[in-house]
Amino acid sequence: MSDHGFAPWAHQVNINSWLAGQGFMALREPVSAERTLDDLFESTAFFQNVEWEGTQAYGLGLSSIYLNLEGREGRGIVPPGRSEQRVKQEIARGLLELKHGPDAEPVVGRVVLPEREMWGLALVDAPDLVVGFNPGYRTAWQSSLGAVSPDVVFPNLGPWASDHCSTDPGRVPGLLAANRSIIKAGAGLADIGATVLAHFGLTPGEPLDGQDLFSENG
Repeated sequence: MSDHGFAPWAHQVNINSWLAGQGFMALREPVSAERTLDDLFESTAFFQNVEWEGTQAYGLGLSSIYLNLEGREGRGIVPPGRSEQRVKQEIARGLLELKHGPDAEPVVGRVVLPEREMWGLALVDAPDLVVGFNPGYRTAWQSSLGAVSPDVVFPNLGPWASDHCSTDPGRVPGLLAANRSIIKAGAGLADIGATVLAHFGLTPGEPLDGQDLFSENG
């Protein structure tokens, strides 16, 4: 069982560079050079060039965007409520309009607002937006560590040529292989835990989202 597929990764996308270019992130100084991964990993502080008093959002990790929210961030400026939702919608709309190359390929296939499409106890720790790139594009290493590069989209010249991280999940579906007939229609990742417990005759301590794939009763 695989929880994801793979897609080619020909271009890196720096979410922070895009946010800065669109006015959602303020920088102290213009970006003059791209920082290497060694620079970033050895640093003890990220976002050193960011002017937080003028920043509405920032990217961190693979495809995650957080708002600089009042009351949550140390120097937050975006008021919760209407202003928060407006900034989210503006960022989502802008990313879906991002194009690249001579054929103006859409870079982003989907932008998810977790509170609308995700659930569970960990939702409180979810980012404010999750970017799902089209195949061929992935979050730049520099962007995942909070850095801003001179270009938004640039070639991936490293040996790591394919990935699933930050790709629109709908474009890299998982694969389930079984040597028994699957009775439940629409099998999903959440069903695996329930199926394993049922196989060993174990009762979960609390209700599960998934169902036993091999049982008519679920």
